[in-house]
Amino acid sequence: MKQRILAILLSLTMMFTLVPTAMAEGEMAEAPAVTKVAKVGNVEYATLAEAVEAVPTDSTETEIVLLKDYIGSGIKVVAGKNIVFNLNGKTYTVDKPTVGSSGTETNGFQLLKDSKVTFKNGTLDSATGADSLPNGGILIQNYCDLTLENVTLDTSANSNISYVISNNFGSLTAKGNTVIKAADGKVAFDLWYGMNSNGLYDDGVSVTFGTDFTGSVTGKIEYGAHSRVPSNSNWKDKARLTIANGNFDTTFVDSNNNDGVAPEDFNITIIGGTFSSDVSAYVPNGYIQNENGAVETLGETNAVAKVGDTYYKTLAGAVTAAKNGETVTLLKNAEMTETIRITDGKKITLALDGHDVVIKTTGKFFLVRNGELTVTGTGMIKEETPYFAPIIIKGGAEKSENYSVVNVEEGVILEGWAGVMIDQTSNTTNNYGMVLNVNGATLKGVKDTDNAEGLGVYVNGVVADAKVTLNNATLTADGYGMYLAGNADTTITGGTVSGTTTGIEIRAGKLTLDNCDVTGGSGEVTKNANGNGSTVNNAALAISQHTTKKDIDVTINGGTYTGTAAVYQTDVQGTGSENVKVNVNNGKFNGTVVGETANKLSITGGYFTSDPTAYLAASHYVWASDKDGYTYMVKDAAPTSADQKITVVDKTDTAVSSDITGNDEDAINGVISKANVDGVAEAVTPAKKADIVSKSNTNPGDNDKVEIEVAVKVEAKAADLANGKLTFEASPVATVKVNGTATGTTVPVTNDMLNGNAITVKLPLPTGFKPEQIKHISSDGSVEYFLKTAKRGAKLFTVDSDNCAVFTITKFSTFELSGTVTYVEPSYYSGSSSAPTYSVTVDKTENGSVTVSPKSASKGDTVTVTVKPDSGYVLETLTVTDKNGNELTLKDKGDGKYTFTMPAGKVEVKATFMEDNSVLNFFYDVPNGAYFYEAVKWAVENGITTGVGNDLFAPEQSCTRAQIVTFLWRAAGSPEPKTASSFTDVSASAYYAKAVAWAVENGITNGMTETTFAPDATCTRGQSVTFLYRALKGTASGSTNFTDVKSDAFYADAISWAVANNVTNGTSNTTFSPNADCTRAEIVTFLYRAYQGK
Repeated sequence: MKQRILAILLSLTMMFTLVPTAMAEGEMAEAPAVTKVAKVGNVEYATLAEAVEAVPTDSTETEIVLLKDYIGSGIKVVAGKNIVFNLNGKTYTVDKPTVGSSGTETNGFQLLKDSKVTFKNGTLDSATGADSLPNGGILIQNYCDLTLENVTLDTSANSNISYVISNNFGSLTAKGNTVIKAADGKVAFDLWYGMNSNGLYDDGVSVTFGTDFTGSVTGKIEYGAHSRVPSNSNWKDKARLTIANGNFDTTFVDSNNNDGVAPEDFNITIIGGTFSSDVSAYVPNGYIQNENGAVETLGETNAVAKVGDTYYKTLAGAVTAAKNGETVTLLKNAEMTETIRITDGKKITLALDGHDVVIKTTGKFFLVRNGELTVTGTGMIKEETPYFAPIIIKGGAEKSENYSVVNVEEGVILEGWAGVMIDQTSNTTNNYGMVLNVNGATLKGVKDTDNAEGLGVYVNGVVADAKVTLNNATLTADGYGMYLAGNADTTITGGTVSGTTTGIEIRAGKLTLDNCDVTGGSGEVTKNANGNGSTVNNAALAISQHTTKKDIDVTINGGTYTGTAAVYQTDVQGTGSENVKVNVNNGKFNGTVVGETANKLSITGGYFTSDPTAYLAASHYVWASDKDGYTYMVKDAAPTSADQKITVVDKTDTAVSSDITGNDEDAINGVISKANVDGVAEAVTPAKKADIVSKSNTNPGDNDKVEIEVAVKVEAKAADLANGKLTFEASPVATVKVNGTATGTTVPVTNDMLNGNAITVKLPLPTGFKPEQIKHISSDGSVEYFLKTAKRGAKLFTVDSDNCAVFTITKFSTFELSGTVTYVEPSYYSGSSSAPTYSVTVDKTENGSVTVSPKSASKGDTVTVTVKPDSGYVLETLTVTDKNGNELTLKDKGDGKYTFTMPAGKVEVKATFMEDNSVLNFFYDVPNGAYFYEAVKWAVENGITTGVGNDLFAPEQSCTRAQIVTFLWRAAGSPEPKTASSFTDVSASAYYAKAVAWAVENGITNGMTETTFAPDATCTRGQSVTFLYRALKGTASGSTNFTDVKSDAFYADAISWAVANNVTNGTSNTTFSPNADCTRAEIVTFLYRAYQGK
């Protein structure tokens, strides 16, 4: 027995002598190489296919773990199997042989109906080259319930593979960081509603990328159905794609038309994720695709419009969803690409709210038919390509007072070929119940793409009954301000209507004008028969009955009408103008007044620049106007001899003095006929007309027509053309004509008979004579200069195409033309080159200063008074009196500046100042003489501080860290922080909580530690200027000489900035005291100085 034991020991000894040295030193031996590919439980298999084959078909979930990277054959998963492929961080590469239905063995994986498969935690790809899947291959052909979780399916290197995944039936759910990547131009996955020999797959197919999907998809997404699937089978309801997250570098295509984009009605819902293509067609209400391609929940910042608390990605969607009586509020500028209809009796308000709507597609607009649209707020609705109008109103076939209503409120601008169109309804003979109300809004008509003239408001000729009301509206058009062809009852009160061609043309209907300004073109008046459009050019108001022969009833109760023709009634269509009447009761008419058809135009009042006698109503008479700029007025009483009807006309006569001889005489005679003076008739003061008649020794009767003809004689009085000198004299002389015959004596028109209206003078220039200066000397001795080149205090003249010097004057006498400039600029501009100036003196003041500019001025000049109280004082009284002691009117221009108009004489300015006790109304401890008085006043006025309570500010109390960040936050406008503060010592309910959060977000402070802010700690002077420096994003400038501020201190740059910007100068010339406590007085003073001018 002993010998046996010894033998065993010897054997063991010999065995250990054979163990390698490394093992003897404690190292582990290498693990044996893995030879198996996959395992199920504890059983390992040589191939993945073998492992799949071992899985039962009783739907029991079975996990297959991939043991190593492996290149293997295609895999088929048959019905009844429930497999979790745990790729275990490894890659399975599919090569031949592949699998599939008989004759189509092109699949890497074929997952058959009634099976359940999950791939997770690894990579599936395909072999390339000779072992590649065949052309047209599919990595995964899915008919089952398939889940992808943290798996990569990558066929980007294999262009033979047409589909990474093809889903013909069942479902696909992607989770986690799953990546699906196809080769360029190939399909990442599809939804293909299929059928087999037994018919349709009734359960359909679905693909879902939920909120837990964080991966990406690269490649096309294809949607479609088998060609034999009936179109009426509602198959799209059974082919569902839902995406809630992830990144998609993809486009959607129709599998039945691979070159076409998937139609909008495909069953695709996208509520999240980021996309390289436009997927807005698949984004439902409540979500939107933003400019970065991300699909996100609609809200205040990304929605286009909202109705109540519901947000919409398009204006059209919001209007469609709005219920009767609701308001659609625009949240950003919007683009319209479809017509938005207000119908079915619905009433909608569109609040532009400072935003614009641009109609991008020609022929699209807001269409109101059997509904009501009210547009409010500030903003514009505009046709990008003018052709119709932003808003079109259409009526109904039966009579109605308000079938279709549009209200456009103040601040709104509508721009298109027409601002608003009241148009016919197709296939309807009559159109009733259309209403347009414009209250303070602006309507603009611009030329369309065919260059047709624009219209502010257009009423179609087929309209049978419409009502248009404009209150203080502004209508402008590159064409016609309004074109009223249909039977509309239009009332215009206040506001303006202007057209470059004609202001308003009415061809049917009723028009009432109250105190509005209507302007048309200034060219030659033309008229052209037109059965389908406008007829009159260059009139303020044109009345031209349409071929429809509908009634026209126009009433003018006031306003200003300006055009070559102020009012122009024509029968250019040859209708006889039956049932046409135009009643002018009041107004101002700048232009001719024409009524072509007898007894259609009746005038009972108003002011006119042309003679309205031919159109007077019974018992109404023309008088000489008592209003500047108008020659005639109409009243309901005959003028007496004292109020004789007097008109004024003017003409220009020319002459050359006999003192001018030789070449100068010949040169001037050759051009003198071009001389002209225009505007004298309008410049004669109405009250002086009777005076001129009286001085002429004529005695007209009560019914006589009296005319004053003012002849302005322009005479060349002296000339030395060789030396650049020529003198003209202009002398106006009046001749009185009674019933067309000159009687009595002529009367010189003196300057006191003129009203100051501009008179245009044209002086002819002989060939070669080029003046640089015109000196105008009036009969009262005053002098003014006109120069070719501008200089301060002088006026300018121009040279027109007739080679005449052209300029305007207000009184008459002599004009000296010179080739050289003798005019000397004044040291300041007094408003006239020759008018006398008068002094402006300022009395001595206390507790403030008063300055004036200029210190001397001419009559009519504007003088500015600047008042600056000392600190702690305010202006009490300010008076300006003339030489007679009369107080002049002052205009407050703000910021301590006042202006007045200089009279003809010296002026004295007096001011007094009193103590400003406004801050004492808040704080007893802030005297008005304190250095911090203005700072505290500013801080209170701007809501930065309300003191410490009990009517105290506590200026000498140390400022805490909480107080200073609160002051800074309020000075910045109290912006809402993005997140709450995380400091443990800052309560969410503390008055300074938002200020601290804001300060941290803006890099002003990081707290005392990572978790504490120390709100009650005293703030030092160094900290305070640092906070202020960071809040205002200051830039250090230079360095300071403070001995107690080290260059590497955290506050060094801030102190340099503060000194450079006059925020503080330190506590002495050499010290700043950065560690000293900062008082409340000091911090508001720092703030006040830093924010001046901000």
